[in-house]
Amino acid sequence: IFDNMARQMGRQVITLNGVPRDCHFAMVLVEADLRMKRIALGKDPSGVKGVPSHLSFMRTGDGSLTRWWFVPLYDPIGISEDRTRFQLSGQRLQLLGQDEYTSFLGQRSAAPSNKLGTTKFVKEFTDHIPQLAEVHPAFAELQNLFDISVLVALMKREQLPQKANWQPSLLLDDEKVPVLRGPV
Repeated sequence: IFDNMARQMGRQVITLNGVPRDCHFAMVLVEADLRMKRIALGKDPSGVKGVPSHLSFMRTGDGSLTRWWFVPLYDPIGISEDRTRFQLSGQRLQLLGQDEYTSFLGQRSAAPSNKLGTTKFVKEFTDHIPQLAEVHPAFAELQNLFDISVLVALMKREQLPQKANWQPSLLLDDEKVPVLRGPV
């Protein structure tokens, strides 16, 4: 049934926001998204006990589509009194989901609430991110990229390079440290 639906719906679009479309970060986002969706659709096993496919949570009549995306998930950042030391902790990565309906014209709109199966899948997937990251490197790499993004945002907000009298010139030099680009 689902293979037939896939043929009828055609290729799905992955939307990237906040990163250049041709960079390594984009490639990792797409890879993690693909891995998660293949697990959700039962095409690949999760390799982690407690993380079945999204389909295993669905009941008869659960006919909506689901949109999924990854976002960071951190505890509040620990900050020393002099604001020179910071500590990141927490899950680091979570999956969110939103059920959607499709009109006869193919227009998608958010469902007023998620089906129980979507809520369960998102929770189980998020709860098992550490184990999933051990089995699927794309999830571990996405966690690392979120860590770097949070650290860069923290450095900017707290003006840490200025406070340390440091210019990140090497990191900003495309010739010395080129940003790898390619088709994603």
